[in-house]
Amino acid sequence: MQEVDKTANIEPVGNSRGLILHRIFQLVLSLVLVLIVANSITSPIGAFLDNRSVTSGSSIPDANTYNTFTFDILGTPTIGSIAFEYCSNSPLPTMSCTAPSGFDSSAVTLASQSGITDFSIHPDTTLTPNKIILTRTPGVVGAGTVSYRFDNITNPDATNTTVYVRLATYSSTDASGVYDDSGAVTFSIQSPLTITLYVPPFLALCTGVTVASDCASASGTTVDLGELSKTSANSGTTQFAVATNSINGYVASIQGNTMTAGNQTITALPVQTVSQAGVNQFGINLRANSSPGVGHDIEGSGAGVVATNYNTPNQFKFVDGDVLATAPLPSAWNRYTISYLVNVDPNQHAGRYATTMTVIATTTF
Repeated sequence: MQEVDKTANIEPVGNSRGLILHRIFQLVLSLVLVLIVANSITSPIGAFLDNRSVTSGSSIPDANTYNTFTFDILGTPTIGSIAFEYCSNSPLPTMSCTAPSGFDSSAVTLASQSGITDFSIHPDTTLTPNKIILTRTPGVVGAGTVSYRFDNITNPDATNTTVYVRLATYSSTDASGVYDDSGAVTFSIQSPLTITLYVPPFLALCTGVTVASDCASASGTTVDLGELSKTSANSGTTQFAVATNSINGYVASIQGNTMTAGNQTITALPVQTVSQAGVNQFGINLRANSSPGVGHDIEGSGAGVVATNYNTPNQFKFVDGDVLATAPLPSAWNRYTISYLVNVDPNQHAGRYATTMTVIATTTF
């Protein structure tokens, strides 16, 4: 009888399962590799544009303004165009772009450029109110910072609007095809804040024998010139200070009469004249004098000036209603000293001579 080998055609069950699983793993791995390679071929190969920023000249709705974009170019890409697409829904280039309501860049102008400086506005920009295309002859560029300012941009017409601007570089001249590098910036449209305040108009004046430089105090209403003499001049002083915030400044004038005693008078000087003892004279000026030694020059940081007719040392004059000082614009405090001069001739009638002087300051608001 022939002996049969019963083990010749028997395979272990465990080994057959391992072989099948091994082949399935190889197949799955192959599919994964194919998918990875295919994806790398069909998707854009690019980098982010670094250090991106946008500056808007206005955040007011519907305002005509400018936008300035700054970003870094990485590596040495070939660039023929750059697109700036304004969207209201998303900064992501993989999503469709919804143009912000009221936004318009169709009449944009390229006001300035730095970094890569041979760009111009592509004609297609006028066809799409929310997309600006810069174009140039394609060429390799180096890494570095670029900046572009666009004028004549109309902001969106609604408040609380967020605007996303998608940036992308292309090797084509019209931003067509696959983009190279990309990124996004954003800004917001808001209602303007209005802050108001009221500054009341003022004109401040004080008079006295002496006054503080800022009118914080004033003292005295009477000046005693003593006993009149035919051989020497009599003199005295009063002061006034003025300040205003009027754009028209101020005018300070004097009203009064020469010194009198009943129907007796001391002659007022109608023109600037030096002091002459023994001659009837009554006059004033607003300067520091040496003959006689009386008076003080204008003080303070204001814009005031002494009127010409009363601004010469040792020259005196008095005409009722004359202007003493002026300021042509808003003025801080100035303090003025009025010097009084009296001379009498030998035949002047005896009596107590007196006068009343009033300083008036006026302005218009």
